[in-house]
Amino acid sequence: MKLTRSWLENYIEIPYSTDEMCHHLTMAGLEIDHVVELKNDFIIDIDLTPNRSDCLSVYGVARELNCINKKYKFKITKDNNLISAKSNNTDKKFVIDKKDICPKYGYMFLENISLPCKTPNYIKQKLDDIGINSIHPIVDILNFIMIDIGQPMHAYDADKIGKEIFVRYSKNNEIFSGLDGNQYKLEKDNIVIADTKKIISLAGIIGAEDCSVTNSTKNIVIESAFFVPEALANKARKLKLQTESSQRYERGVDYNLPEKALIKLQSILHEYNICDFSDFSMIGEKNFIP
Repeated sequence: MKLTRSWLENYIEIPYSTDEMCHHLTMAGLEIDHVVELKNDFIIDIDLTPNRSDCLSVYGVARELNCINKKYKFKITKDNNLISAKSNNTDKKFVIDKKDICPKYGYMFLENISLPCKTPNYIKQKLDDIGINSIHPIVDILNFIMIDIGQPMHAYDADKIGKEIFVRYSKNNEIFSGLDGNQYKLEKDNIVIADTKKIISLAGIIGAEDCSVTNSTKNIVIESAFFVPEALANKARKLKLQTESSQRYERGVDYNLPEKALIKLQSILHEYNICDFSDFSMIGEKNFIP
């Protein structure tokens, strides 16, 4: 988990040197791999054990420091509130075949995306600092939110996917072409997101190449879901494919984050006038106990 001191300072006061702060984290069981000094900042790389998924975000590490020592005081931050939507939600129908593996699935629709809309400078800088390359304004914002609060999300080109979207198990030997340019032969226990013709993503791991967001994309469907960790455990490893999303999902993401992440996304899109967006919808198992 890479972050910067300045990013932590968005959430908490840090009355100690970076070395002292890293010592506090190490004593709490969050081992520091290395620290790199930047101009007026520091990149901190934390090696987390599998049971500390709660610290796979800047906010999570800030919360841990506050628990360790109350001198790391939380700052008063502005809450992200629901914003009136300018668009209707997508007309696509979402079906969860197995609610025991995906008890919560959120989605929203973005439209009128026109480049050259730009990634907000502060987001681009924070991602650059920790080695995440800029891809596309919407994808960059999703990556920022994932690192910031811990919720992975995915963007699909809405015009390249079908009208019905399913969360299901893969079929044995089903073929999937990933964003990384590789093809994967799946076993029947892989969880996938698919339309009626093709797989559009390996759930919680990576999207498909042929429905990825590009500079010509005009309309986007955003996915923000909760997948049961046990259902994703070892799936990415078997495929020799580890991603930032899989690292979080297989260790466990906070059940309440999908909505918070979508609200935060709406707030950023609205503040920087990047595109029109819909309200978000949540489907799944209402009686699920995380």
